[in-house]
Amino acid sequence: MRKLIFFSLSLLIGLILFFIAFKKIGAENIISAVSAISSWQFIFAFGIMLLSFLVGTLRLRIIIKSQSSTPVSFLDVLIARTVGFTINYLTPVIFAGGQPFKAYIIKERTKASLDKIITSIIISEAIFLSILFFFIVSGVLFLFLSFNLPFIFEIIISGITLFCFLIFCLFYSRIIRKSPDKKGFFTSFIEFLHLDKVDLINEAKTKIADIEREIFYFFKHQRAKLIIISFLTLLEILLLIFSYWLIILFLGSVLNFKELISINALINLVYFLPIPAALGSFEWSQALIFDIFGLNLNTGIAFSLIVRCLSLIMAGIGILLLIHFEIKTLAEKSGATIQKFISTLKTES
Repeated sequence: MRKLIFFSLSLLIGLILFFIAFKKIGAENIISAVSAISSWQFIFAFGIMLLSFLVGTLRLRIIIKSQSSTPVSFLDVLIARTVGFTINYLTPVIFAGGQPFKAYIIKERTKASLDKIITSIIISEAIFLSILFFFIVSGVLFLFLSFNLPFIFEIIISGITLFCFLIFCLFYSRIIRKSPDKKGFFTSFIEFLHLDKVDLINEAKTKIADIEREIFYFFKHQRAKLIIISFLTLLEILLLIFSYWLIILFLGSVLNFKELISINALINLVYFLPIPAALGSFEWSQALIFDIFGLNLNTGIAFSLIVRCLSLIMAGIGILLLIHFEIKTLAEKSGATIQKFISTLKTES
Protein backbone atom coordinates (compact mmCIF):
# COMPACT_ATOMS: atom_id res chain seq x y z
CA MET A 1 0.00 0.00 0.00
CA ARG A 2 2.82 2.39 0.89
CA LYS A 3 4.58 1.63 -2.41
CA LEU A 4 1.37 2.38 -4.32
CA ILE A 5 0.90 5.68 -2.47
CA PHE A 6 4.53 6.66 -3.09
CA PHE A 7 4.27 5.76 -6.77
CA SER A 8 1.00 7.70 -7.15
CA LEU A 9 2.38 10.81 -5.44
CA SER A 10 5.60 10.80 -7.45
CA LEU A 11 3.62 10.33 -10.67
CA LEU A 12 1.31 13.21 -9.70
CA ILE A 13 4.30 15.50 -9.07
CA GLY A 14 5.74 14.54 -12.44
CA LEU A 15 2.44 15.23 -14.23
CA ILE A 16 2.17 18.66 -12.56
CA LEU A 17 5.73 19.58 -13.62
CA PHE A 18 5.03 18.30 -17.12
CA PHE A 19 1.83 20.37 -17.39
CA ILE A 20 3.53 23.52 -16.06
CA ALA A 21 6.38 23.15 -18.57
CA PHE A 22 3.95 22.82 -21.47
CA LYS A 23 1.85 25.75 -20.29
CA LYS A 24 4.89 28.01 -19.82
CA ILE A 25 6.45 27.26 -23.23
CA GLY A 26 3.22 26.96 -25.16
CA ALA A 27 1.92 23.95 -27.07
CA GLU A 28 2.20 25.71 -30.45
CA ASN A 29 5.88 26.55 -29.94
CA ILE A 30 6.67 23.00 -28.86
CA ILE A 31 4.78 21.43 -31.78
CA SER A 32 6.57 23.77 -34.16
CA ALA A 33 9.96 22.74 -32.75
CA VAL A 34 9.21 18.99 -32.81
CA SER A 35 7.89 19.16 -36.39
CA ALA A 36 11.31 20.41 -37.51
CA ILE A 37 12.63 16.84 -37.36
CA SER A 38 11.68 14.54 -40.23
CA SER A 39 10.70 10.87 -40.08
CA TRP A 40 14.02 9.62 -41.46
CA GLN A 41 15.93 11.80 -38.99
CA PHE A 42 13.85 10.36 -36.16
CA ILE A 43 14.55 6.81 -37.37
CA PHE A 44 18.26 7.53 -37.78
CA ALA A 45 18.53 8.91 -34.23
CA PHE A 46 16.65 5.86 -32.94
CA GLY A 47 19.05 3.61 -34.84
CA ILE A 48 22.07 5.17 -33.11
CA MET A 49 20.32 4.88 -29.74
CA LEU A 50 19.50 1.24 -30.49
CA LEU A 51 23.12 0.60 -31.48
CA SER A 52 24.17 1.94 -28.09
CA PHE A 53 21.72 -0.46 -26.45
CA LEU A 54 23.11 -3.39 -28.44
CA VAL A 55 26.67 -2.55 -27.33
CA GLY A 56 25.43 -2.59 -23.71
CA THR A 57 23.84 -5.99 -24.35
CA LEU A 58 27.14 -7.33 -25.66
CA ARG A 59 28.84 -6.07 -22.51
CA LEU A 60 26.48 -8.01 -20.25
CA ARG A 61 26.70 -11.18 -22.37
CA ILE A 62 30.51 -11.18 -22.16
CA ILE A 63 30.34 -10.89 -18.37
CA ILE A 64 27.73 -13.67 -18.07
CA LYS A 65 29.87 -15.97 -20.25
CA SER A 66 32.85 -15.29 -17.96
CA GLN A 67 30.79 -16.25 -14.92
CA SER A 68 28.74 -19.19 -16.18
CA SER A 69 29.45 -22.29 -18.27
CA THR A 70 25.83 -22.40 -19.46
CA PRO A 71 25.39 -21.14 -23.07
CA VAL A 72 23.76 -17.70 -23.16
CA SER A 73 22.79 -16.25 -26.53
CA PHE A 74 22.90 -12.57 -27.46
CA LEU A 75 19.14 -12.69 -28.11
CA ASP A 76 18.41 -13.98 -24.59
CA VAL A 77 20.35 -11.11 -23.04
CA LEU A 78 18.81 -8.58 -25.45
CA ILE A 79 15.28 -9.63 -24.52
CA ALA A 80 16.10 -9.51 -20.81
CA ARG A 81 17.76 -6.07 -21.10
CA THR A 82 14.81 -4.67 -23.08
CA VAL A 83 12.32 -5.84 -20.45
CA GLY A 84 14.63 -4.58 -17.70
CA PHE A 85 14.87 -1.19 -19.41
CA THR A 86 11.07 -1.00 -19.57
CA ILE A 87 10.65 -1.71 -15.85
CA ASN A 88 13.46 0.73 -15.04
CA TYR A 89 11.96 3.45 -17.19
CA LEU A 90 8.45 3.16 -15.77
CA THR A 91 9.42 2.90 -12.09
CA PRO A 92 10.56 5.85 -9.92
CA VAL A 93 14.26 4.88 -9.84
CA ILE A 94 15.50 4.13 -13.35
CA PHE A 95 18.70 2.21 -12.52
CA ALA A 96 17.20 -0.25 -10.02
CA GLY A 97 13.67 -1.47 -10.73
CA GLY A 98 14.30 -3.75 -13.72
CA GLN A 99 17.34 -5.69 -12.51
CA PRO A 100 15.39 -8.55 -10.83
CA PHE A 101 13.25 -8.97 -13.97
CA LYS A 102 16.40 -9.01 -16.10
CA ALA A 103 17.96 -11.74 -13.94
CA TYR A 104 14.75 -13.80 -13.85
CA ILE A 105 14.23 -13.74 -17.63
CA ILE A 106 17.84 -14.74 -18.38
CA LYS A 107 17.55 -17.60 -15.88
CA GLU A 108 14.29 -18.87 -17.35
CA ARG A 109 15.52 -18.66 -20.95
CA THR A 110 18.98 -20.17 -20.36
CA LYS A 111 18.69 -22.18 -17.12
CA ALA A 112 21.95 -20.60 -15.97
CA SER A 113 22.63 -20.23 -12.24
CA LEU A 114 20.70 -17.30 -10.78
CA ASP A 115 23.64 -16.42 -8.54
CA LYS A 116 25.95 -16.20 -11.56
CA ILE A 117 23.44 -14.04 -13.43
CA ILE A 118 23.01 -11.68 -10.47
CA THR A 119 26.79 -11.44 -10.12
CA SER A 120 27.11 -10.60 -13.82
CA ILE A 121 24.41 -7.93 -13.67
CA ILE A 122 26.01 -6.28 -10.63
CA ILE A 123 29.43 -6.24 -12.32
CA SER A 124 27.92 -4.86 -15.53
CA GLU A 125 26.00 -2.11 -13.76
CA ALA A 126 28.97 -1.22 -11.52
CA ILE A 127 31.25 -0.69 -14.53
CA PHE A 128 28.57 1.16 -16.50
CA LEU A 129 27.62 3.48 -13.65
CA SER A 130 31.26 4.16 -12.79
CA ILE A 131 32.11 5.35 -16.32
CA LEU A 132 28.77 7.13 -16.62
CA PHE A 133 29.48 8.91 -13.32
CA PHE A 134 32.75 10.20 -14.77
CA PHE A 135 30.76 11.81 -17.61
CA ILE A 136 28.21 13.16 -15.13
CA VAL A 137 30.88 14.79 -12.95
CA SER A 138 32.59 16.25 -16.05
CA GLY A 139 29.29 17.71 -17.25
CA VAL A 140 28.42 19.12 -13.84
CA LEU A 141 31.86 20.72 -13.44
CA PHE A 142 31.55 22.35 -16.86
CA LEU A 143 28.17 23.80 -15.91
CA PHE A 144 29.36 25.10 -12.56
CA LEU A 145 32.56 26.64 -13.93
CA SER A 146 31.06 28.18 -17.07
CA PHE A 147 27.60 29.45 -16.06
CA ASN A 148 25.75 31.09 -13.20
CA LEU A 149 23.08 28.50 -12.47
CA PRO A 150 19.91 29.05 -10.42
CA PHE A 151 20.70 28.34 -6.75
CA ILE A 152 18.07 25.61 -6.36
CA PHE A 153 19.41 23.99 -9.56
CA GLU A 154 22.92 23.92 -8.09
CA ILE A 155 21.68 22.45 -4.81
CA ILE A 156 19.76 19.61 -6.52
CA ILE A 157 22.60 18.75 -8.92
CA SER A 158 25.25 18.90 -6.16
CA GLY A 159 23.14 16.79 -3.80
CA ILE A 160 22.51 13.99 -6.29
CA THR A 161 26.12 14.02 -7.51
CA LEU A 162 27.50 13.87 -3.97
CA PHE A 163 25.14 11.04 -3.06
CA CYS A 164 26.28 9.03 -6.11
CA PHE A 165 29.93 9.73 -5.28
CA LEU A 166 29.54 8.43 -1.72
CA ILE A 167 27.79 5.27 -2.93
CA PHE A 168 30.57 4.57 -5.43
CA CYS A 169 33.28 5.15 -2.82
CA LEU A 170 31.55 2.76 -0.44
CA PHE A 171 30.99 0.17 -3.17
CA TYR A 172 34.59 0.12 -4.38
CA SER A 173 36.04 0.12 -0.88
CA ARG A 174 33.81 -2.78 0.17
CA ILE A 175 33.69 -4.87 -3.01
CA ILE A 176 36.70 -4.29 -5.19
CA ARG A 177 39.38 -3.50 -2.64
CA LYS A 178 38.19 -5.84 0.11
CA SER A 179 39.87 -9.13 0.89
CA PRO A 180 37.75 -12.22 0.20
CA ASP A 181 37.28 -13.04 3.88
CA LYS A 182 35.84 -9.61 4.85
CA LYS A 183 32.31 -8.24 4.59
CA GLY A 184 31.36 -6.78 1.23
CA PHE A 185 29.19 -3.84 0.21
CA PHE A 186 25.82 -5.59 0.31
CA THR A 187 26.52 -7.55 3.50
CA SER A 188 27.65 -4.37 5.26
CA PHE A 189 24.59 -2.51 3.96
CA ILE A 190 22.24 -5.24 5.22
CA GLU A 191 23.83 -5.27 8.68
CA PHE A 192 23.96 -1.46 8.90
CA LEU A 193 20.21 -1.21 8.30
CA HIS A 194 19.54 -4.34 10.41
CA LEU A 195 17.83 -5.94 7.43
CA ASP A 196 19.20 -9.32 8.53
CA LYS A 197 16.40 -9.37 11.12
CA VAL A 198 14.08 -10.14 8.22
CA ASP A 199 14.09 -13.95 7.89
CA LEU A 200 14.14 -13.98 4.09
CA ILE A 201 17.16 -11.63 3.90
CA ASN A 202 18.96 -13.40 6.74
CA GLU A 203 18.61 -16.73 4.94
CA ALA A 204 20.05 -15.18 1.76
CA LYS A 205 23.14 -13.70 3.49
CA THR A 206 25.33 -16.67 2.62
CA LYS A 207 24.44 -16.45 -1.08
CA ILE A 208 24.98 -12.69 -1.01
CA ALA A 209 28.45 -13.22 0.49
CA ASP A 210 29.22 -15.75 -2.29
CA ILE A 211 28.14 -13.23 -4.92
CA GLU A 212 30.39 -10.59 -3.36
CA ARG A 213 33.36 -12.98 -3.55
CA GLU A 214 32.63 -13.61 -7.25
CA ILE A 215 32.55 -9.85 -7.90
CA PHE A 216 35.82 -9.42 -6.02
CA TYR A 217 37.42 -12.19 -8.09
CA PHE A 218 36.30 -10.61 -11.39
CA PHE A 219 37.74 -7.17 -10.62
CA LYS A 220 40.90 -8.66 -9.12
CA HIS A 221 41.78 -11.40 -11.60
CA GLN A 222 39.97 -10.80 -14.91
CA ARG A 223 41.72 -7.60 -15.93
CA ALA A 224 41.62 -8.32 -19.69
CA LYS A 225 37.83 -8.71 -19.67
CA LEU A 226 37.56 -5.64 -17.43
CA ILE A 227 39.37 -3.57 -20.08
CA ILE A 228 37.11 -4.90 -22.86
CA ILE A 229 33.97 -4.27 -20.80
CA SER A 230 35.13 -0.75 -19.94
CA PHE A 231 35.78 0.00 -23.63
CA LEU A 232 32.31 -1.27 -24.62
CA THR A 233 30.75 0.82 -21.86
CA LEU A 234 32.59 3.92 -23.06
CA LEU A 235 31.43 3.22 -26.62
CA GLU A 236 27.84 2.71 -25.42
CA ILE A 237 27.76 6.08 -23.64
CA LEU A 238 29.45 7.94 -26.52
CA LEU A 239 26.93 6.51 -29.01
CA LEU A 240 24.09 7.68 -26.80
CA ILE A 241 25.61 11.17 -26.56
CA PHE A 242 26.03 11.12 -30.35
CA SER A 243 22.31 10.40 -30.72
CA TYR A 244 21.59 13.48 -28.58
CA TRP A 245 23.89 15.56 -30.81
CA LEU A 246 22.02 14.33 -33.89
CA ILE A 247 18.61 15.22 -32.45
CA ILE A 248 19.78 18.71 -31.50
CA LEU A 249 21.33 19.12 -34.96
CA PHE A 250 18.08 18.05 -36.62
CA LEU A 251 16.26 20.65 -34.47
CA GLY A 252 18.49 23.33 -35.98
CA SER A 253 21.12 23.84 -33.27
CA VAL A 254 24.73 22.76 -32.76
CA LEU A 255 26.37 22.11 -29.38
CA ASN A 256 30.00 21.33 -28.58
CA PHE A 257 31.13 18.23 -26.67
CA LYS A 258 31.24 19.98 -23.28
CA GLU A 259 27.65 21.15 -23.68
CA LEU A 260 26.59 17.67 -24.81
CA ILE A 261 28.07 15.95 -21.76
CA SER A 262 26.34 18.56 -19.60
CA ILE A 263 23.02 17.65 -21.20
CA ASN A 264 23.85 13.96 -20.74
CA ALA A 265 24.70 14.62 -17.07
CA LEU A 266 21.32 16.25 -16.43
CA ILE A 267 19.44 13.52 -18.28
CA ASN A 268 20.98 10.89 -16.02
CA LEU A 269 20.74 12.92 -12.80
CA VAL A 270 17.01 13.63 -13.14
CA TYR A 271 16.39 9.88 -13.40
CA PHE A 272 17.67 9.53 -9.84
CA LEU A 273 14.66 11.56 -8.71
CA PRO A 274 11.78 9.34 -7.46
CA ILE A 275 9.46 10.23 -10.36
CA PRO A 276 8.36 7.59 -12.93
CA ALA A 277 10.21 8.16 -16.24
CA ALA A 278 11.43 11.50 -14.76
CA LEU A 279 8.13 12.93 -16.02
CA GLY A 280 8.18 16.73 -15.88
CA SER A 281 11.61 16.97 -14.26
CA PHE A 282 13.24 15.78 -17.51
CA GLU A 283 11.45 18.44 -19.57
CA TRP A 284 12.22 21.21 -17.08
CA SER A 285 15.90 20.31 -16.80
CA GLN A 286 16.35 20.38 -20.57
CA ALA A 287 14.43 23.63 -20.97
CA LEU A 288 16.67 25.25 -18.34
CA ILE A 289 19.96 23.99 -19.73
CA PHE A 290 19.04 24.93 -23.31
CA ASP A 291 18.19 28.41 -22.02
CA ILE A 292 21.58 28.53 -20.25
CA PHE A 293 23.28 27.63 -23.54
CA GLY A 294 21.48 30.51 -25.24
CA LEU A 295 18.96 28.37 -27.13
CA ASN A 296 15.17 28.51 -27.08
CA LEU A 297 13.26 26.93 -24.23
CA ASN A 298 10.91 25.27 -26.73
CA THR A 299 13.93 23.63 -28.41
CA GLY A 300 14.87 22.11 -25.05
CA ILE A 301 11.35 20.81 -24.54
CA ALA A 302 11.25 19.49 -28.12
CA PHE A 303 14.56 17.68 -27.55
CA SER A 304 13.27 16.12 -24.33
CA LEU A 305 10.03 15.01 -26.02
CA ILE A 306 11.89 13.36 -28.91
CA VAL A 307 14.24 11.55 -26.50
CA ARG A 308 11.20 10.51 -24.45
CA CYS A 309 9.46 9.19 -27.58
CA LEU A 310 12.53 7.14 -28.51
CA SER A 311 12.66 5.74 -24.96
CA LEU A 312 8.95 4.95 -25.02
CA ILE A 313 9.40 2.98 -28.24
CA MET A 314 12.01 0.84 -26.46
CA ALA A 315 9.70 0.56 -23.44
CA GLY A 316 6.82 -0.48 -25.71
CA ILE A 317 8.93 -3.24 -27.24
CA GLY A 318 9.86 -4.32 -23.70
CA ILE A 319 6.20 -4.50 -22.67
CA LEU A 320 5.39 -6.73 -25.66
CA LEU A 321 8.34 -9.00 -24.86
CA LEU A 322 7.31 -9.17 -21.20
CA ILE A 323 3.74 -10.12 -22.13
CA HIS A 324 5.04 -12.77 -24.55
CA PHE A 325 7.43 -14.13 -21.92
CA GLU A 326 4.71 -14.32 -19.26
CA ILE A 327 2.25 -16.03 -21.62
CA LYS A 328 4.92 -18.51 -22.73
CA THR A 329 5.94 -19.23 -19.12
CA LEU A 330 2.30 -19.70 -18.10
CA ALA A 331 1.70 -22.05 -21.04
CA GLU A 332 4.78 -24.12 -20.19
CA LYS A 333 3.76 -24.40 -16.53
CA SER A 334 0.18 -25.27 -17.48
CA GLY A 335 1.45 -27.88 -19.93
CA ALA A 336 3.68 -29.44 -17.28
CA THR A 337 0.78 -29.51 -14.79
CA ILE A 338 -1.55 -31.17 -17.33
CA GLN A 339 1.12 -33.71 -18.26
CA LYS A 340 1.65 -34.54 -14.60
CA PHE A 341 -2.09 -34.92 -14.09
CA ILE A 342 -2.39 -37.25 -17.11
CA SER A 343 0.55 -39.33 -15.87
CA THR A 344 -1.12 -39.64 -12.45
CA LEU A 345 -4.38 -40.82 -14.05
CA LYS A 346 -2.51 -43.43 -16.11
CA THR A 347 -0.70 -44.69 -13.00
CA GLU A 348 -3.95 -45.04 -11.05
CA SER A 349 -5.67 -46.83 -13.91
